[in-house]
Amino acid sequence: MKVVATSLAHDSSACFLEDGRIRYWCKQERLSRIKRQPIPFLPLLEIERHFDLRDVDFYVSTAPFQEIQDGQISEAAYFNYYSVGNPFYNYFRSVHPQCKIGSLVSHHLGHAACAFYGSGFDSAYVSVVARSLKDYIDQAQRTALGVETETLFYCRYPCHFEVVYRNPPHWVGITGIYSLASEKLGIGQQENGKTMGLAAYGKDRAGNPLFRGSIPASPKVVMPVRDGRLLTSITFDIAYRQQLFGDLLPASLANEDLAYHVQKETSQAVLSLIEEHVDFNRCDNLCFTGGHAHNCLLNYEIANRFNRLHFYPDPLPDDSGTSFGAAKHCWYNVTQSTEKLPLLDLADCGLPP
Repeated sequence: MKVVATSLAHDSSACFLEDGRIRYWCKQERLSRIKRQPIPFLPLLEIERHFDLRDVDFYVSTAPFQEIQDGQISEAAYFNYYSVGNPFYNYFRSVHPQCKIGSLVSHHLGHAACAFYGSGFDSAYVSVVARSLKDYIDQAQRTALGVETETLFYCRYPCHFEVVYRNPPHWVGITGIYSLASEKLGIGQQENGKTMGLAAYGKDRAGNPLFRGSIPASPKVVMPVRDGRLLTSITFDIAYRQQLFGDLLPASLANEDLAYHVQKETSQAVLSLIEEHVDFNRCDNLCFTGGHAHNCLLNYEIANRFNRLHFYPDPLPDDSGTSFGAAKHCWYNVTQSTEKLPLLDLADCGLPP
């Protein structure tokens, strides 16, 4: 069985799986030399060049957003114009007509599958902390209520992904608050690692807590959105997000102290999420993924706080790993195999000789 999967947004990637094994995985930016470039044309071209896809069985797409239907919110088409678009659907229909085409609707499920199937655990909790654009919709009121930002799964073979916890509706979660700080510092929301580095130079200054447990403390992060234009602004317009939510952060701290504050507060929020929702008696394996899992200081804190757990920080935690997860999820879901094929070395995902 052959599966091709793509992740389409920033940190885009393509993956080719054959009989359960990843034969190739690569980010678009590695080939184009354009950082975080969307739409992985070049990795898909490499797959076409080096592998026989005449009998490919599945093409699976994954992205951090979903298409919103006209009946769910007014001016949905405006939002979809900016967020939804997959040029590969028509390509596979025309070039590989025998191929079944689908999408992994839950972006966080793609992250979870990447971490779980890569870990080698028989079963595990998987904590996903990221800035997904998957919206919570109140269809009766034709209103968007927020986005999915934190999800905890319980996973086991062959393809069981139970949602143990999902954040309540809000527009800014743990990663979102960290990103607001990065934007305020002039670093940019996709460069949070630099904020983590700057935190080492800061001091612990008194400030209002940013979270109650793992939930943002400010009520401003909860608001109904009734049209696609406003939803587009909240989702994609950095300046507008700062205008709406920038005052969640302390205004008077020096840059390094703000970085320290947001590093400390968001780390405690993730630790609280794990402590409150992981049943250590049910399972003592924990995977951590999503873009926030790039935070190595936090990974160190998780490993030390919960030292009775077997801890696996996903080596592919950003959105590029979701093509890996989508391919694996498709294969295990169709075959119902219980064979473990953990990710041992990223070198195994290269081109054939």
